[in-house]
Amino acid sequence: MWNRQRGGTRRDLLKRIDREIAAHKRRELGRDGWPYLNNFHCRLPGGLYRKILGPDELHQPYGDPQASRKLRGMTPARLFALIDRLIEELGLDARKIRRLQSARGREIYDYAFPLYVRLRQAGFKHHPDLTS
Repeated sequence: MWNRQRGGTRRDLLKRIDREIAAHKRRELGRDGWPYLNNFHCRLPGGLYRKILGPDELHQPYGDPQASRKLRGMTPARLFALIDRLIEELGLDARKIRRLQSARGREIYDYAFPLYVRLRQAGFKHHPDLTS
């Protein structure tokens, strides 16, 4: 659960995320959809990363030295399982997320944003953990 020692309260995190989104928009990255969340949807059910990673890659630990301590040593298979568990915990619909994967626009980002926030609360970094 949310640990105050990891960076404050949920409200603090939401303020930080708002500042990050505002910075993206100032750089004119926010005009089309949600570039702040970039390829976050690829990690979700039906997402590209779940389709293209082979069995060996699914069980190979992330090794990016810029990744959070939370992600380093975790495998994509474990990350995907955590995401699936949190989708259920948050009351989101994995089937809807799969349908939204092929839809144009930002609906998938709007729908999955609570999941993104929950992953940040758990200690994952925006980049390179959740987006790239």
